[in-house]
Amino acid sequence: MRRLSMSEPQPPQSRKDRRAAEAAARRTGALSPALAQLLHAALAHHQAGRLAEAEALYGEALRADPGNADALYLSGLIAHQRGDSARAAALISEALKHGDAPNYRYNLALALDGAGRLDEARTAYERALELEPDRAAAHGGLAAVLLRLGDTERAGTHFRRAAALAPEAADAHNNLANFLVHQGARAEAIEHYRRAIALDPTLAEAQYNLGALLRDGGRSAEAEPHLRRSIALAPRHAAAWHTLGLVMQDLDRPDDALGFHERALELRPGHAETLNTLGNAHKQLGRFRDAIDSYTRALEAEPRNRSARVNRALTRLMLWQFAGGWRDYQRRTPLAPADATTLTRDTLPDLAGKRVLVFNDQGFGDELFFMRFAPELKRLGASVIYRASGAMAPLFARLPFLDAAIDRGEPAADIRLSIGDLPFLLGHADAAHTPQSVHIPPLPERVAALRARLAAAGPLPYIGLTWRAGVQQRDSLSKTVPLERIAATLAPLAATVIVLQRNPLPGEIDRLSALIQRPAHDFTALNDDLEGMLALLSLLDDYVAVSNTNVHLRAATERTSRVLVPFPPEYRWGLEGGSPWFRGTAVYREGVDSGWNPALKALGAGLRMAFPAGT
Repeated sequence: MRRLSMSEPQPPQSRKDRRAAEAAARRTGALSPALAQLLHAALAHHQAGRLAEAEALYGEALRADPGNADALYLSGLIAHQRGDSARAAALISEALKHGDAPNYRYNLALALDGAGRLDEARTAYERALELEPDRAAAHGGLAAVLLRLGDTERAGTHFRRAAALAPEAADAHNNLANFLVHQGARAEAIEHYRRAIALDPTLAEAQYNLGALLRDGGRSAEAEPHLRRSIALAPRHAAAWHTLGLVMQDLDRPDDALGFHERALELRPGHAETLNTLGNAHKQLGRFRDAIDSYTRALEAEPRNRSARVNRALTRLMLWQFAGGWRDYQRRTPLAPADATTLTRDTLPDLAGKRVLVFNDQGFGDELFFMRFAPELKRLGASVIYRASGAMAPLFARLPFLDAAIDRGEPAADIRLSIGDLPFLLGHADAAHTPQSVHIPPLPERVAALRARLAAAGPLPYIGLTWRAGVQQRDSLSKTVPLERIAATLAPLAATVIVLQRNPLPGEIDRLSALIQRPAHDFTALNDDLEGMLALLSLLDDYVAVSNTNVHLRAATERTSRVLVPFPPEYRWGLEGGSPWFRGTAVYREGVDSGWNPALKALGAGLRMAFPAGT
């Protein structure tokens, strides 16, 4: 939150200011001519920004008259302008012993605020407002202090009062908008940032704040001009360069992002989050070694930076650098409880006869993926209890190497682990020794029911389809293939298309049907019925999909899929060829330069070979 800055001496504006100036003039007039002349000269230097000269003359005046309130007050202003807020507060407090004026009280509050003495600053602001209730800047300063003291309700009242008293003051609207962002009222905040910019287009901070807020709201194209304007006005604003780099990444312009992040680092060397996002830009461009180097530099600057740690882990794993990748991955924030056993590979005890409680980690797909490591715990002699996430427990209860699969409770255990830590703890280090998916047999009665439903949908072969997965928002793992493009590969096939897309958009399935010129059958509800989905996936002749939970479920039925992998790839799919985690699964990759064309051409050829027309 931007605090209102210390006001320098200004020509009197309001009636009260004029009265205060007249009073100061009378006080000066009551002085000896020599002292009055000295103070006038000091004030002239001060107003011209010649602080050293002004400070020397104020000091000379105080040696002649130690109780001169104006000399004490103005010396305090200089101390605050120099960043010595504690000295400023002392000098202005001394001035108040010899005189009083609204400016004294207001600037004392600012000095106490700057010194971090918030309770005293609050009292001083309140006293200043008793003397001058309509001073907008005092309302703004008090609001900022109240916010830091946790008194949000009163802070909001004073931010709004400051803006109401000074409707043409850009700073007041900018500060109110900052408060509204803090409160989550983003739409209203945008209105006040726009008002601030309309009043003062040169207010770099408002331009930056609006740009950053728009970007946070997923409106990066709108954010770009405001961030560029902010940089033009304040070329050394490192955060603006960094945020503009993020906008370039959002807009899929990583080359531009690199330049902006590098400029931000010149202004703020070693800034961990900028180094982290620089790594992300390198990754978008396929410069994976440079990405790892940037993440490493971020961690050297800030060893506890979780985002950089996870990004380096996933990049290393994508390059099949398993030893370092799993070591980094273990230091993510898992979903296991805080009292989970903290182990390294070197401190993993002999598991023979031990009762090991393993906790789920992240989503269904991760549970299925990491479960392939749990049989090793059993082989090492452990009794293994797995606490699953809800609907996964019945499926895992059929796994022979688990002594129990539960979805709640805290059974007694000797060791408590997150399932995502198992690759590191068990020493997975190379692709050749990568365990395959566990086998989960579907329930026979569900298989029979789904077989009948497929028969009613149309003739063999049955091809499942998922074109979108992940969280569809910035900075999240999002995997999407254009529906029109994937439909073009299915249209020539004599096959019944089964839609498995989770949460299809309104009209998407009808559009797919139109594109392939025959009905696409909606089986999407089975995404919330894991037993039904498992049975269905065991029956499909093929499954074309971006990587999602259903790919893991199909692997658990010992069936392969055809997986479309966006660039940069998710770590399970690596950079080229097939994946050691899903042997036999065909992988079609988006190119960093070529896009989806070669991948979809290869997919079409593969499908036509597997399902020639008329068979």
